[in-house]
Amino acid sequence: MEKQNLKNNFKKKKLDFKKFGVIAAALILAVGVFSQTETMKYAYAAFESKVSKISYSIGESLGIKRNIEPYSNVVGQVRENNGVEVKLGEVIIDKDELIFSTMVNANRPVDFASFDTEFFINGERLTNYGGNGSAKAMDDSQEIISMVDSVDVKGIELNKDVDIKIILKNMRYFDGENEKKIKGKWEFEFTANGSELAANTYTLPINYSFSIGSLNYTLEEFRYNPVNQ
Repeated sequence: MEKQNLKNNFKKKKLDFKKFGVIAAALILAVGVFSQTETMKYAYAAFESKVSKISYSIGESLGIKRNIEPYSNVVGQVRENNGVEVKLGEVIIDKDELIFSTMVNANRPVDFASFDTEFFINGERLTNYGGNGSAKAMDDSQEIISMVDSVDVKGIELNKDVDIKIILKNMRYFDGENEKKIKGKWEFEFTANGSELAANTYTLPINYSFSIGSLNYTLEEFRYNPVNQ
C-alpha cells in the first residue's frame, strides 16, 4: 500500500521544464563565474610568483660582502597595478638615510625604470629630500628589475620603531630608444627600526670645509658601519 502511494505520487508530479531550464542556466552561470574567478586567481598567482619568490638583498645589490642581514628590516610586500608588479624587499635606516630595495616585474622588456615617489615618516610627508639609486635587470628577458634607492631623512629616530609609508607612482621606462610611462600607484606601509645598525656605527667628527670653483663643501663627520662602508 505504501509503495503504491509513493508510485501514484511520483506519477502525478509534473516537471516544470521552464523552471528547470532557469535553474540550469543559473547553475551554468554560477559555474562560469566561479571558473573565471578561479582562473583569474591562478593567473595572478602565477604572475605574482615572478617577484614574490625572488630574493635579492640590499647587500647583494650594493656589493657588500659582509653580512648586513641583522640591520635590515624585511618587508616583503607585493603590490600590482596596471600589469606592473612591485615588491618592497628590505629597508635599512642608517642615521639620516633610508635605504630600500624593490623588485619590479614590468611584464615587458625594459632598459630602465623609475618612479615618482612620496615618503611619509610617522605620518609626516617628506619634502625637499635628496636621493640616489641604482637598477639592474635580473635576467636576459629584462622584464624583472632589481632596484636600490637611498633617500635623505634628516632627524629620523634610530632607537625606536618608525612608521614608514612609501608610495611609488607612474613608472617610466625605456624600451629601446623611446621613453614610455605606465600610470599607476604602488603603496607600502610598514614599521622599521635602526637601533641595531646605530649600535654598530662609528663616528668621527671632521668639520672640514673646502671649495671647488665657486662651490663650498663641508665634511661634518666620518661615519663607518657594516652598511655605509
